[in-house]
Amino acid sequence: MHPVAKAAVVSAVGSTLAAFGLTIFFRGGVTYSPDVNWDKVWAMPYKDATAYLLSKTIDQPMWEGFLRGAHVPAFWMDLGEFAFWLFIFTFACSAIALRWSRH
Repeated sequence: MHPVAKAAVVSAVGSTLAAFGLTIFFRGGVTYSPDVNWDKVWAMPYKDATAYLLSKTIDQPMWEGFLRGAHVPAFWMDLGEFAFWLFIFTFACSAIALRWSRH
């Protein structure tokens, strides 16, 4: 296999796996219960709004956050865009490394 093709395959596989892994890792955190009254929040002073939102937060495991986002088409578009730019970066780094190794 030609070195450039090998770099492209490795970059594609690596960027796809990294994009999925990072997406699952960073989807954890907190979410808000569905009964948050957002009109009320916008009308509150900052300190009161912060206290109100903190009282409505729910801890969310990483996998649950991924599953919540998985049914939204924009999630997959963002994931694809992230994987694409990660591929471009890793392929460029591979191309530079191949260029330097030939001299």
